[in-house]
Amino acid sequence: MNTVLKVLMLEDDAEDAEIIQRLITKEKINCEFFVAMDRKNYMKALEEFSPELILSDHSIPQFNSSDALSFAREKIPGIPFIMVTGAASEEFAAKIIKQGADDYILKDRMTRLPAAIKAAMIQRKSQKELNDYKYALDESSIVAITDQKGIIIHANENYCKISKYSLLELIGQHHRICSSNFHSFKFIRGLVLSISNGKSWSGEFCNKAKDGSIFWVDAYIVPFLNLLNKPYQYLAISQDITQRKIAEEALKKSELRLNEAQAVAHIANWEVDIANNTHTWSDELYNILGLNKEEVIPSTELFLSFVDDENTGEAANFLKEELKERRNAKIDFRFKLRNGKKRYGHIEWRFEFDSTNNPCRIFGILQDITERKVAEENVMLLEKKVLNQKIMEQKKIALAVLKGQELERNFIGQELHDNVNQILASSKMYLKSACKKDENVNELIKYPIELIELSIKEIKQLSHRLVLPLKGITLKEMVEDCLYTISANTNIKTSLSYNIGESIISNDLQLNIYRIIQELLNNANKYADAKNIEIVMMANAGTISIIVTDDGIGYNTKIKRLGIGINNITYRVKCFGGKVSIISSEGNGCITNIKIPY
Repeated sequence: MNTVLKVLMLEDDAEDAEIIQRLITKEKINCEFFVAMDRKNYMKALEEFSPELILSDHSIPQFNSSDALSFAREKIPGIPFIMVTGAASEEFAAKIIKQGADDYILKDRMTRLPAAIKAAMIQRKSQKELNDYKYALDESSIVAITDQKGIIIHANENYCKISKYSLLELIGQHHRICSSNFHSFKFIRGLVLSISNGKSWSGEFCNKAKDGSIFWVDAYIVPFLNLLNKPYQYLAISQDITQRKIAEEALKKSELRLNEAQAVAHIANWEVDIANNTHTWSDELYNILGLNKEEVIPSTELFLSFVDDENTGEAANFLKEELKERRNAKIDFRFKLRNGKKRYGHIEWRFEFDSTNNPCRIFGILQDITERKVAEENVMLLEKKVLNQKIMEQKKIALAVLKGQELERNFIGQELHDNVNQILASSKMYLKSACKKDENVNELIKYPIELIELSIKEIKQLSHRLVLPLKGITLKEMVEDCLYTISANTNIKTSLSYNIGESIISNDLQLNIYRIIQELLNNANKYADAKNIEIVMMANAGTISIIVTDDGIGYNTKIKRLGIGINNITYRVKCFGGKVSIISSEGNGCITNIKIPY
């Protein structure tokens, strides 16, 4: 023993004390001795010397070994105590050992003392370690011991605290005193069979405290076996996991509410552990894809197999590329279930990076947006329908305006022809009468008469254009009449190719086409300086095509023109849902292409 062993000797014989010290030192036991010859010094040494071993004579004046042992146990519990005496009955020896002494040595057999000291020190050290273990166990765990019938014979303070029973209330009771009846018969039967066959058991167990509250423990039950390998006691070491179970239950409820919310909103979550290549999908993701969770293993490939790109691969390629490049992304796409039904989804994800800036996890959501997409399409259809209704109303208004304008044109044409021309004709007549009465004014009024005649001619032509065509005249005849008028009054050569059934278009449309042709011919005559005008009119597949070509001076179509002729033509064409396109450039004539549905 390298360390110094502090030995307190209770011995009133100095010679015996010296003999004992020499004997111990001879055995190379490194000791520091303190000899107390009476009670007073003994008690003082217990306080101040702090001994690690006590060697006590049996009897000194007014003091004996039994009292010395009692004081030692009170002051220094667990200190090794060996009685060294000249004489003692076997009855007293048994009594002192029972009281807690480690050994007793007769002075005439002193040679056994060193071995007894070593044995006592080892035993007390082992006992100290056991006590330390027990203390650590009692401090950290819930401990209970039952006999082979399940009767509680020991319970530590932690067990009393969590069960809310006192120790007196527990000792002698069956362990079922804390039963919660939570576990099934099968569960309990498996536990009992295991420990009754000498096998340890571990698991989570639900108990009920005295006040009716529930507490959970993570228990480890060890059977103690007798010489026949049969259990005679059971030691249960447990940890309080009540708060963990409450948290787990709360988490389960939270997950359930999350699953319910995801089901209502058709939103699923998913994640990929990149390091371990493991994929985790929420229940709703399986539901969205129409999969049985127990039948498939989640993976990127499995998900991509549902993407429906109508043979383009656009969405699938986007998903693959963004994941490959480790970019956060989102996309709306269409997917096809195994039953053939097509749905719409929205997927979005984020990357998580570790301390070295390498991606370690991907997490994201998938939402079934089919209902939203259908609603959006319905809204678009409704908006289109409303727009078409507005267009139709606008067309009706425009057509009404055109009809009003036609009536107004007709009225103006008639007034010019019937009234203004009559006034001019009367004026001409009076002027000619004045010439007959006075030949001196003949030359003076000759030119005014020519102007009146020219005005009458111009008004007739203008009235012809303004007044509505006579009923029963076809569109082809009206166009031919316009071309004849142009050819008769100008040097312009005209041609017409006409292939439109007269019964397929309404009177309103015929009149508007006639006005459009009038406007185009008038523009060509006034501004184009054309020598030739060609008109092609045909009907095909619900569309009337009108192509008017002239070889005039042309113009730059990119320069905005101030005249109202083209605007009138465009307005009339749009009123019937048609389109106008003009091809022209300076010096290259003009081609006007009009398409009107019928």
